[in-house]
Amino acid sequence: MMLLTILTLSALGFVLIALSDSRHRRRCGLKPVQQKPWFWAGSAILGWPLWLAMETWSTGLAITLWLGCLSISAGVVFLGLAMFERFRQQP
Repeated sequence: MMLLTILTLSALGFVLIALSDSRHRRRCGLKPVQQKPWFWAGSAILGWPLWLAMETWSTGLAITLWLGCLSISAGVVFLGLAMFERFRQQP
């Protein structure tokens, strides 16, 4: 259950970081906003899973699982945004 929580928080952090970029906001059909608060909020959220992992498991295992979840989340979010953009462009 904790691993799923870490994965979900990592994905949320990457979504906020992706939406801080105006290119990704245009791809999703959203209006441009001030970018720094979205970026810093996403970066702060990426720290929570590391803290949760360190509280749950030993240091080596926690860092390994956290990095694995970051990799999975980044791939899912950015590939998902690319697939969403491609889906929107189809006639």
